Amino acid sequence: MLTPSIHVAAFHLPSPLQREVVVPTDSGLVLAGGLTAADVSLETVTRMDPATGALTPLGSLATPVHDAAGAILGGSMLIFGGGGSSSLDTVQAFDLTSGASSVIGHLPGPRSDLAAATVGGSVYVMGGYDDSIPRREIYASTDGSSFRKVADLPVGLRYPGVTVVGRKIIIAGGQTATGASSAVLVFDPATQKVTKLATLPTPIGHAAVFPMGGLIYIVGGLTAGGVAVRTVTTVDPTTGAVTSLPPLHRPISDAGVGVTDNGALIIGGALGSDVTTTVSSILVASMRP
Repeated sequence: MLTPSIHVAAFHLPSPLQREVVVPTDSGLVLAGGLTAADVSLETVTRMDPATGALTPLGSLATPVHDAAGAILGGSMLIFGGGGSSSLDTVQAFDLTSGASSVIGHLPGPRSDLAAATVGGSVYVMGGYDDSIPRREIYASTDGSSFRKVADLPVGLRYPGVTVVGRKIIIAGGQTATGASSAVLVFDPATQKVTKLATLPTPIGHAAVFPMGGLIYIVGGLTAGGVAVRTVTTVDPTTGAVTSLPPLHRPISDAGVGVTDNGALIIGGALGSDVTTTVSSILVASMRP
């Protein structure tokens, strides 16, 4: 049968990093912003070769940021909101060819701890924190400068795990105003409806979420008590079936996730209160006897 393989990559980051934006491009994974071990927000933009871990500096963001959301649109990487000394409402555009960066728009309000996903020609920005409460709104944009509200989440969520399966957006866990969520939701841009797909065994936020082998993987994260975990859970996006897999060798939260042709990389993150330089490689399912 097909079984997943999870192991630590042979390469690592040159310095600790968490809460960065990671977006896939044709020439590799692009890492932007994030937090250092000293809790300093970064402005750096770097390309990573997912096969070797080699890093190539691309330039700098207009504003240092962490806990932002990112997407590729029209040849540029867009960085939505994020945190500095407070939550930001800015939309930064970084030209992947020239390295030029500028602020091209503003979200409807300040947002950190938010998520973004691209379906068709639109980017959907959802959840987040406005320095007061977790937000429910889902906004759509085709240019990064104008936004329209298309739906609401059942509750406000910060640090949700978000990925795309087909033309639907999966939203797994996250932090509500009263604690972590165990819900796995589906947002369908075609109908603009949010429905519940599954319930996780344990409420979780700050997890790494990605699709692989027809399933959704929810890896690591923080419990309602703020404890980092080793759990690996899959959800079938068709049936909602939930399966617990063997755990990671150590807990991790707040990592960046980059999906590649061969699986995914979980990049950096925190081990409890410590930031880690480890890059964990989540490989494509392979045949085993």
